Amino acid sequence: MQDINTALEWGLLNSKTMEWELQTVQELEIETRLPELVQPEYSCEYRNMAVSIGTVDTIVSAMGSISLDPNKFFITN
Repeated sequence: MQDINTALEWGLLNSKTMEWELQTVQELEIETRLPELVQPEYSCEYRNMAVSIGTVDTIVSAMGSISLDPNKFFITN
């Protein structure tokens, strides 16, 4: 998964639709290898833990929640 804010930096995301730029990714033959797009504050449950996936803007809030709840962790690239 990739949050849309970081995906914008890759130059493969249409900033108006917030979807992958289909013509470009098809020409590069990478459309089947692109990650699912999620909002910066995306979270899900994984092995009974709440997982947040996000950009630098969400790190502080995620780190704060980790210190309050040991069942949470944060993933970033």
